[in-house]
Amino acid sequence: MRYAVVCNGNIQNILPDKPVVWHTSDGPINFTDQTTDEELLPYGIYPYEENYVEFVQDKYHLNVFNYDIQDAKVVGTRTVEQVPLDLAKHTKKTDITQEWTRRIKSGSFMSSALNTRVDARRNDIDNDAQNLAEIINAGEANPGMFPILWKCTDTTKEVTLDDLKALRLEMAQYAMNLYSDKFTTYAAIDAATTLEEVMGIELE
Repeated sequence: MRYAVVCNGNIQNILPDKPVVWHTSDGPINFTDQTTDEELLPYGIYPYEENYVEFVQDKYHLNVFNYDIQDAKVVGTRTVEQVPLDLAKHTKKTDITQEWTRRIKSGSFMSSALNTRVDARRNDIDNDAQNLAEIINAGEANPGMFPILWKCTDTTKEVTLDDLKALRLEMAQYAMNLYSDKFTTYAAIDAATTLEEVMGIELE
């Protein structure tokens, strides 16, 4: 059996077993197996029981711990409460923004122009849209440089200037779709009226 240590009406500690030695202002006191729970009470040592619901570990619930100090025992209770809806919406928008940023920085899509998956990254190291624009500008100034090899997500393809111009349009549409998806998702979060609705919303 576990025991709760109570001092001035507050729980100080939860002991895994009955203490053997207890230090008081008058010196140490030894307890034995024959020491009853009633004899421990004057020292603030109470039998401890738990009444816990299943622990919920996510961003949308709070695990609330309460201790009920009764005459001859302490009962620990854990309840699970929903976070306020406004906080849940803020949390979900933060998660959506993080996922959206990840897609912006390391995104890719299936290109109809090249018939393969192509990168559409926008980060401090890789900016595929900018690289594409620079190559198109160079190709328009020097059409004879084509065809060239273009590195796609999983392969390399020989492409023409027209291929890259078509890809540029697709890449711009991909970016526009990402922005549209983000704000559509935000609107769905704002319109949600229950926690379950908020939790079920994901970026398309």
